[in-house]
Amino acid sequence: MKIFERRALAPEYRQLLRLLTWLWTGLITIPVFILTYFAIDLVWYSALVITFCTWLLLALLLKAYVMAWYKKYQYALSKEGLIINKGVFWQQLIIIPRNRVQHTDITTGPLERRYNLAKLVVHTAGTRDASVTLNGLPEKTAADLRKELIISIQDDSV
Repeated sequence: MKIFERRALAPEYRQLLRLLTWLWTGLITIPVFILTYFAIDLVWYSALVITFCTWLLLALLLKAYVMAWYKKYQYALSKEGLIINKGVFWQQLIIIPRNRVQHTDITTGPLERRYNLAKLVVHTAGTRDASVTLNGLPEKTAADLRKELIISIQDDSV
C-alpha cells in the first residue's frame, strides 16, 4: 500500500487559474462598459477608463483570493485514505476512507490537457459529498492516486 505525503496542487494549475482569472474578469466587466456608456450616458473614453479600472481592481482582488486558495489546497494519501485540505476563509478537511471508495474517474478538459493536468473524481459510499473532485493534478499523479485507490478497493472485497 503506497502513501503520498502532503502535496500542493501542480504549479501548472496555478498558471491555468491565472489565465481563467483574467478571462472571467474580462467577461464580467463587459456589462460595466455597457452600463457606463449607455445607461449613465458617458462619452466612450470615460466609460472605457471606468471599465478598465473596474476590471483591473476586480482582477487583482480575484487573483489574490485564487492564489491564497491555491496555497491552502493540499492533499495526501495515507493508509487510512485520501485527505484533502482546502479553503481560505472557510477551511475544510475532507477525509475519504479507502474502504468507502466505490470507484474513481480521471477527467480532463481542453485547458487542462494544454497544461497536462487532470481531475481525479472519487465516488464514495455515502450520501453527503458522494463524489469528491481533486483538481489540478499532474496526469501521472492522478493516475497513481487512482491506481492506489483501486488497489485498496480490490483488497477490501469479500
